[in-house]
Amino acid sequence: MKTIIIICILTVSVLGTVTAQWVQCPIPNGLGVVRAFTSLSTAVFAATDGGGVVRSTDNGMTWMLVNNGITTQFIQSIVTNGTILFAGSLSGEIFRSTNSGESWVKSQMTNQSIIVLTARDTGLFAGTLGGGVFRSMDSGVTWTVVNSGLTKQIVYSLAVSGSILFAGTNGGVFRSSDNGETWTAANNGVTNQFILSLNVRGADVFAGTDGNGVFRTTNNGDTWLQTNLTASTIYELAQSGASLFAGTNSAGVYFTSNNGTSWTAVNTGLTSLDVRSLSVLGTT
Repeated sequence: MKTIIIICILTVSVLGTVTAQWVQCPIPNGLGVVRAFTSLSTAVFAATDGGGVVRSTDNGMTWMLVNNGITTQFIQSIVTNGTILFAGSLSGEIFRSTNSGESWVKSQMTNQSIIVLTARDTGLFAGTLGGGVFRSMDSGVTWTVVNSGLTKQIVYSLAVSGSILFAGTNGGVFRSSDNGETWTAANNGVTNQFILSLNVRGADVFAGTDGNGVFRTTNNGDTWLQTNLTASTIYELAQSGASLFAGTNSAGVYFTSNNGTSWTAVNTGLTSLDVRSLSVLGTT
């Protein structure tokens, strides 16, 4: 496992055209690998697997630890729901902050390693390493397992498209139209069953795989088509304006502004091409 964290920024225009290179940001020592980002107001938060949660309020130029109340340093996922922050750990805890990370309170959660968190309206969903999907309808105070029909229960990614909830697993894509109560497989056209990342852009849903690039669906997963991305393993997908960005395992960052018909590498300034997480804050 890597022990050096690299956080970078790239400025893009509102039309998605890349206008600047990546710049490495100064960060506290010993944080480990950055696993996820989220933003709240003008602040961006990073979940790390060795230093807990760090926060920046100046577009990544300075960072500070915000771990008051967090009892483990191995944070895998972080998400915002309204004005509340949630952070999930590899040891199964979920922490909640109502004051922009100044302090955290642990939620009641079954002991499952949390890989990913996502929010939908008043619901909060957690994807786990072997326990499937858990749901909270009371801002993370209590959690219920919602796995009916979910035959693969290592959940790498979660995304919301309108009334549909998508889960990327070690056995393909699953979807739910009833807030996670029931799930059905939605893999027609997907040639790789390890779905590491998901992203919704308008009526399109994109799935990043472990070995076969990015797939796209325009009909909520009834059918999928592979996009033209030569990089194989896609850890993260993030959108900025008209562009979709992909973080890869060894080829850095790519972006597309035509729904995956063509992709362009944007790696100037990157000192590592192993990109695990991406997030957009304004035009950064």
